[in-house]
Amino acid sequence: MAKGELGLKGRLKIGKKKPIASDKKIDQMVKTLGGEEEKIIKTSIHYPEGLYRKMKIKVAQDGTTIRDYLLGLIEADLIKDD
Repeated sequence: MAKGELGLKGRLKIGKKKPIASDKKIDQMVKTLGGEEEKIIKTSIHYPEGLYRKMKIKVAQDGTTIRDYLLGLIEADLIKDD
């Protein structure tokens, strides 16, 4: 094997991080909730590793992020109850 092919870096595509959410997505979420732009609150969630792995696979297949996936689930649940 060539020297450049060894190691994890050679097997993974490492690039720039994607922004957490685009301005357009944030504006859309705010309009959906019927408010003005709100302060963003940061939280931590602890969940089993197996669930995390399944979620990572799903969001990768959907071409989204875990943050957007979870926000979508929460938003759908809250709108459903209105």
